Amino acid sequence: MNHTYFLIALIVAIFAYCALVARRRRPSPAEPAEDSAPSDTLNETTRETLGERACIYMTENVAAIMRRHSQDKCVAIPLTSGATAGAAADILHHLLPGDPLELRPGSDEDICSVDVFSGQHCVGSLYLGDAEEAMAVITGFDLKGAYVCEQNSYDYYDRVSLRIILFYGDKETGECPETIDDTLINADTPYKVTLGGNPVTVTLFQN
Repeated sequence: MNHTYFLIALIVAIFAYCALVARRRRPSPAEPAEDSAPSDTLNETTRETLGERACIYMTENVAAIMRRHSQDKCVAIPLTSGATAGAAADILHHLLPGDPLELRPGSDEDICSVDVFSGQHCVGSLYLGDAEEAMAVITGFDLKGAYVCEQNSYDYYDRVSLRIILFYGDKETGECPETIDDTLINADTPYKVTLGGNPVTVTLFQN
């Protein structure tokens, strides 16, 4: 495997609830419609939904992740299934890009699986091919960290659309690591960092 290093250029772009955005942006009969750049609407919606402090914290958190893992390799994997009830479901549908996650071998012995935790709560799982991809990193490399890199089901409990980014390096043992399919590591793949069903395409991986 080529030892390619990736530098994250992660632009945190958040849209809130579709209906809420439409309602806020709808002009009144007495006022003409205002032309507004998508980025302006995005920033306004982000601040109104999360609050200024939360936005600042998230931006600083992502910047810290960029610095921490600037020399690590990385791969993005979609969450196969998510928690459907209780505190775990609430946490799942309010995760933001940059939030840390923990991966553990799944408890289902009949199928290849990996459980995904946020704190003490299992918010979802990876199965079959997705689980195999994650296990290839966990067992064959030195896993440096796991974070949310896409959330497209924020406050939408009827669907799960979340992508996880894994940062990893070579093991210090000198052993030949298990090979990961090159298609999993695409230096120019655009990913969507979104909330509330309004995607904004950004370049997550760069050479």
